[in-house]
Amino acid sequence: MAAYVQSIGKFCEETGMSRRSVIIRMDAGDIPEIPREGGKGTRYIDMIEFRERVTSGQFVLSDLSRLSKDKKRSGVIDA
Repeated sequence: MAAYVQSIGKFCEETGMSRRSVIIRMDAGDIPEIPREGGKGTRYIDMIEFRERVTSGQFVLSDLSRLSKDKKRSGVIDA
């Protein structure tokens, strides 16, 4: 049975993406995540939304080099 949510670690195992890349892409909205109360707690990937985006051709990856630079300029520290 397909999972509705997935941890960042499991997503990394299945896709080969680095944890840092996944977190940056979640921050940018490229990879959908389950809302967290108050923005605190464990982050989970919304696999239903992710699969819908992939299936419909709406999954787009932003330029990571640009995202990383923007993140550093804003003073945000990697999780």
